[in-house]
Formats: sequence, C-alpha cells, structure tokens
Amino acid sequence: MSENLSSLLIGVLFGASLDLAGFGSPRRLNDQFLLRDFSMFKVMFGAIVLAASIYLLMQGVGFFPAPDSVIPTLDLAVLVGGFLLGAGLVVGGYCPGTALAGAAGGKMDALLFFVMMYPGYRLWVWLEPQVKLNFHAALAPSHLTLPDLLGTPAIIVLLGLGVACLLGWKLGDHFEARSHAKDAVRRVRASDRTSRLAGDPPGSYREG
Repeated sequence: MSENLSSLLIGVLFGASLDLAGFGSPRRLNDQFLLRDFSMFKVMFGAIVLAASIYLLMQGVGFFPAPDSVIPTLDLAVLVGGFLLGAGLVVGGYCPGTALAGAAGGKMDALLFFVMMYPGYRLWVWLEPQVKLNFHAALAPSHLTLPDLLGTPAIIVLLGLGVACLLGWKLGDHFEARSHAKDAVRRVRASDRTSRLAGDPPGSYREG
C-alpha cells in the first residue's frame, strides 16, 4: 500500500471515529470546556494511553522507535499555538479535525470554521515576522520523548499516564453527574413556572 493511500485510509478512519464519537457537534467541545461532558477527554486521553501502550509493545518485540524527525521540539511556538488553538476551540466549538468531520456531515458552521482557518494562517504568516520574538527557540533539548525528558523508564511513564487517565475519567464522571443533577433541577423549576402560568399547582404536569 502506497504512503498516500495509507494516509488517506487512516484519515478517513480517524474522521469516521470522530463523527461516531459525536465530535462533529460543537456542543460536545463546548460542554467539555464547561465541565459538563467529558467525552472528549475520555476518548482522546484513552486513545493516547492505548497508542502509547501499542508503541511500547511494538518496540518490545523488535520494531524500531520513531525517528527524531517525527518528535516535535518543545518551543515557544508550541505553547503559544496551543493557547490560541484552545481559545479557538472554545469560541468556535471545533478543532481542525472535528470541523472537517462536521463539514463532511453537512454542518455549515463546521465548514465555515474549517474554511476560515486559512485566512487565520495567512494572518499569522504575515504577523510573525513583525513580532520581535523568536517563537522557535527550544525550551528543552530537541527531539526528546517524555521518558527521555524525565529520565524515567518508558513503562513508568506509561503507568503514570494510565493512572492520570483513570483519575481524569473518575473526575469527569463526578462533574457529569453534578451537571446532570443541575439540569434536572432546572427542568423541574421550568416545569413549575409553566404550571403556575397555566394555573396548575406547582409540581403538576398537564396531559395533552
């Protein structure tokens, strides 16, 4: 299988996975940042732990590690870019991947979000030389993985990621339950207001 064909296949499968997980809707992402729905955290962090486990297993059976060229350098651009991306996620409700998945599903807002990324890119290409700051100065030695950076065996880092994932999962369950309880209270109060306007006793429901 050629590299282009395999890239296309992986991209299609990734997009389909995003859509099946419901991430083609901006509500999912917004609710994540509002601590109402942790589906995004659970899926993405779970995928990170699974991929790291498979990668470590493949190295254990003799596969070569990833080349340095695919390991990014930690620099200021990563931090600033991550901050701007996070702001865009909150405002727009999409990331590039979910926007493309939403656009494929016929959502006009997702298509507009995806299209408008290009003017934003061109704006940054023009703006960066005007800023007297080297965004690509390394903040840590180049091409280090997390075990290298921490000086810790990869299996220990993987276990740490697994524990963090489980704790985040449980914390997410707590916030989701609290959000659902608040939503239930709001529905009851709204129903009571409707009943009072209709002349019914509070807590009653009209049929028909």
